[in-house]
Amino acid sequence: KKCTDTLKNAKGPISTIGKSLCLRLLIHIIEDIHQPLHATSLVSNEFPKGDRGGNMFEIKYLKKKSIKQLHKYWDSAADSIPASIRNPV
Repeated sequence: KKCTDTLKNAKGPISTIGKSLCLRLLIHIIEDIHQPLHATSLVSNEFPKGDRGGNMFEIKYLKKKSIKQLHKYWDSAADSIPASIRNPV
């Protein structure tokens, strides 16, 4: 509710940061709801207790070597956010 109020009513330069944070939180929550790795786990001989929603499933992503888990790749929006989008925070 506080983020909704901030997005609707905040004014001034400080509010830009508050709105940015609230919008990022809202987007993250909506993304998490649609994140299929939050609702499933790979159970196999390699992961008999599950892969912790893709956190233990390693990938090789040549564009960003810091991304090594399937879950992290998904959370990065599969690298679909262009670098030209400026983050105000």
